[in-house]
Amino acid sequence: MGAAAAAGVPLTARGYSKGIRLLTYYNSEAIANTDWQNLAATTDTLVFYMSGETCFELAAQLIAHGKLASTPILLAEQATTPLQAFQLSTLGTCRQQWSSHRFLSPALLIIGEVAALHQQFAWASYEANPKEFFAPVRKIVVPPFTLPAVQPSIH
Repeated sequence: MGAAAAAGVPLTARGYSKGIRLLTYYNSEAIANTDWQNLAATTDTLVFYMSGETCFELAAQLIAHGKLASTPILLAEQATTPLQAFQLSTLGTCRQQWSSHRFLSPALLIIGEVAALHQQFAWASYEANPKEFFAPVRKIVVPPFTLPAVQPSIH
């Protein structure tokens, strides 16, 4: 939601979208083959997290299952940080437009007619800045949770 607000994209703008679907697509197994047709047919705004490096495959899958190639797609990188950047394209042209782009994490994609509203409602200008604000997360190790020792109270 913060990325959309920073980009000036109203995710459920009247006349454009009645709903939002929040998904991840970080590898080809993240979405079941049976779900692609439903995703391609919806008028809901699709927001894909962790999808910068898989955006070309994602666009191809949506088009192959019936989404129009002219559907707007907005790439949001490092949104809500001082190094945020946004790039607008379409499902059919993003591969050509972003083929030499180095995707910075965190990156998400906003797909649907509302993405084009970025041009109208963007409230700040952004410079392409290929520096990473966050160190890449490789593997998160979560220590096991243990309850603290309870000290008996004496009354």
